[in-house]
Amino acid sequence: TVRGLPPQGAERWTLALPTSLYLGWISVATIANITAYLVSVGVTTGALGLSAPVWSAVLVVIAAAIGVFFLARFHDYAFALVLLWAFYGVYVARPDAATVVTGVAIAAVLVVLGALLSLRTRRTAL
Repeated sequence: TVRGLPPQGAERWTLALPTSLYLGWISVATIANITAYLVSVGVTTGALGLSAPVWSAVLVVIAAAIGVFFLARFHDYAFALVLLWAFYGVYVARPDAATVVTGVAIAAVLVVLGALLSLRTRRTAL
């Protein structure tokens, strides 16, 4: 299968890196769209007893869990960098919401720890 063939030479920069960046942004956009839908139907206004900032923090941590999976399974550091960039964007948009900032901090720590653990196990990814 294609997955069994590691990228060689320039393939790493011309195929693997752009694909990882694209997949990362598509993942972030999907989570953002799900969030927008949940807001539009009113789910984030007290569903399960959680406020909107708590929902934001939960979804950021879910994104981090996806990133940790990609780091553990595929050693995809470009994907993780896209998530960290998106987390920074969430922080810049809501620096006054302590719950959101806490969620972003937890998510960033999870991704960084996932990257460090991934580096310890194998160094063949982007």
